[in-house]
Amino acid sequence: MLAKPQTIEAVVEGRVKVLKHKTFPDHHNYTNLEVEALLDEASKMQARWILTTAKDATKLAQFHNLREKLWVIDMAV
Repeated sequence: MLAKPQTIEAVVEGRVKVLKHKTFPDHHNYTNLEVEALLDEASKMQARWILTTAKDATKLAQFHNLREKLWVIDMAV
């Protein structure tokens, strides 16, 4: 995700209700098992979206089962 995940939280604060925050190490290669766990957890919490950065969205694009749940926020440098 981000070196400072608080940044993304500050951007969405007041716009969406964050149910849970999960971080992964920088340059993380996501696995099918991780994506399935994210989707399962989101479903149990009745989350409408899974929020991620544009950088990670490119890595997550290969997981077709995640696409309709993924909400991408573009973080400019």
